[in-house]
This record gives sequence, structure tokens and C-alpha cells, in this order.
Amino acid sequence: MQTPVPPAQLVAKARTGFTRDGRVTVESTELQRIAQEAGCRVGRHARLSHAMKALGAERIANGHEGVRYAFSIPTIAHIREQFKDQ
Repeated sequence: MQTPVPPAQLVAKARTGFTRDGRVTVESTELQRIAQEAGCRVGRHARLSHAMKALGAERIANGHEGVRYAFSIPTIAHIREQFKDQ
């Protein structure tokens, strides 16, 4: 059975984009890709959404394939700092 990965760890490793107002975006499909590469899984979409909100993300307009979340630059920097050695 695959175990869920902490969402913050996925966010730290994810490729990102930017919104027009300068926030950093992460797509749910990118989080799923990273989890699959690690042999794990992302939890249900509702749980992922709650976890992303707890990390300081805001759900924004959907991307091409999935949900997008936006983080402020200081928030994403803090998350990446936590997992930089992993």
C-alpha cells in the first residue's frame, strides 16, 4: 500500500510558475507526479486542498490539467527551506 507524502515536501520539490501579481503557483498534477516518482501517493483532493490551505496557499483558476494553488514568495521560500536537504 502506498503511503501519502506530506504536502509541504511535495510543494518544496515541485516545479512552479507565477501569477500576474507575482505569487508562486503549483499545480496538483505536478504534486501527483512527484509523489508517484517517490513511490507514494497524494491523498484525496479534498485533503490536499485542506493541507494546501494550511500551508498558506490559495486556490486559483484551474491549470490545463488540474487545480492550481498560489503561495506568496515568503511562504514558498519557508517551505523550501524546511525540506532543502531532502
